[in-house]
Amino acid sequence: MEDYLALPVLIATILLYTLYKRLTRISIADIPGPERHSFWTGNWQQLRREEVGTMDNEWRDAFGGIARIWHALGRDALWVSDPQAINYILGKSGYAFEKTPERRVTALLLGDEGIDGADGATHRRQRRVMEPAFSVPVVKAFFPTFMQYAESLCLQWADLIDGSPGGSSAVNIADDVNCAMVDTVCDAAFDYHTGCLQNAHNQLAKSYMNLMSAFGSRPSSARIVFDYFTEYLTPRFVAALYRNLPIRGFAKLRHNRAVAYTVAGELLEQRLMGDLPGTAQLGLMDVFARATVSPDANSRMSRSEVTSQMRIIMFAGSETMTNTLTFALLELARHPEYQHRLRAEIRAAEKDVRARGAEGIALADVEAMPFLQAFIKEVIRFHPVAPYLYRRPMENDVLPLSTPITTRSGKVIREVPIPKGLRLVLSIPRFNSDPTIWGEDAHVFNPERHLKSERNGPTGFGLYANTMTFGAGVRGCIGWRFALYELQAFLVSLVSHFDFSPTEDIARLRREHAGSMVAMLDGETEKGAQLPLRVSLAARD
Repeated sequence: MEDYLALPVLIATILLYTLYKRLTRISIADIPGPERHSFWTGNWQQLRREEVGTMDNEWRDAFGGIARIWHALGRDALWVSDPQAINYILGKSGYAFEKTPERRVTALLLGDEGIDGADGATHRRQRRVMEPAFSVPVVKAFFPTFMQYAESLCLQWADLIDGSPGGSSAVNIADDVNCAMVDTVCDAAFDYHTGCLQNAHNQLAKSYMNLMSAFGSRPSSARIVFDYFTEYLTPRFVAALYRNLPIRGFAKLRHNRAVAYTVAGELLEQRLMGDLPGTAQLGLMDVFARATVSPDANSRMSRSEVTSQMRIIMFAGSETMTNTLTFALLELARHPEYQHRLRAEIRAAEKDVRARGAEGIALADVEAMPFLQAFIKEVIRFHPVAPYLYRRPMENDVLPLSTPITTRSGKVIREVPIPKGLRLVLSIPRFNSDPTIWGEDAHVFNPERHLKSERNGPTGFGLYANTMTFGAGVRGCIGWRFALYELQAFLVSLVSHFDFSPTEDIARLRREHAGSMVAMLDGETEKGAQLPLRVSLAARD
């Protein structure tokens, strides 16, 4: 065949195959949904370019908890926020729903052979090996490290305020928090000191600054269309292709990959050169080192798998917690009454610490702060930093619904048959604000809801606080406890030392969908994550 015919034949083959699949699969054409915004990008660009939650609220109000939407090139998909449907997909179906091809590409770009991109037996094996390092006793032991880096951030801001007129300073919270989180996760998980807060110019730390903002924010129409073809070109091929594109976001990913694997390989080699501990000592590096030499295939990971895990942990531990803490401080600035109440609770705990002669606040003190715990639960509910999960069924299936919907033909249905391979967009923002779970004020940020002894709606969803922010089931976030203890430490330390108030720029704040949910300013999204708050020293007794 002549070379010039190869591409047209490939495209024709794909289109014919797509037509055949459409004619022979289960149809979702009767499910109501929005009009297609564009043949080329469907509704995907709306979902990616509008502020997080905008389209979700519009579609939920118009169509209920499930809607037919459009992917690229006229391919249909389902947008899902119905609680029972999401719980079935994530929590009750094991590995029956896999990540979509384009989501697997992202996982490969961020972590190669790591747990985020693994499926089925591989995911099960990797998770089984890693789980001991994320057990409650192990993660609780990190709390002093979390407090140490929280105090380091406090010292940096105190110096900044001391050199500013008027006793306060406008601070881009997002940048400094990002630095602190990279320092924290690298030290706690791998005993590796990046020195980002001390401006040590560590290449690994710099490679994680604004990583998702550069790579994931506002994809072009061409990229959305190209992502569609991952179904036919395989995720690994597309990931390899993306790594070589001359685009700034992908160049940053390439640099991050090179630096992260160099550091991870060196850390693993150093650990293997020492004496491996017994099973009673289960630090993350110990777990990884033991896994590379395990004689049991069910508890073994290759060195490339281990370094991939290290890279994805560095990313997830810094990116998600940067954004969560950023939005937590935003809510404290917006709601001074909550800030004052939380600080009063912290002051009472500090008084108790002094009375018993302890060196500082311990994890037990933090866990005994009811308003702090309620505030964190509300931040996790209201600001899910992984706003959308993408799945597709590996076989024909049926989604149960909490609330029936009326189809285009007028039928009232309580379940939706779906075909194998259908793209599903799971809306975590809308799940977390479903009125049937949270009441009619679900759209309002209100920590008080978590202090009530009774709740009217259904419970038992997700890994934490009846939310799906950390996912559920076999693919639920393995590091969710690590994240919560880290968030508690930073909030207690920062609110003890500082008062936070909005700047004028907050009126332009957007919750931008950049793979994760990132705080950005309208008109300045090219600058990456920004949360400008005014910071001053908090009053003390």
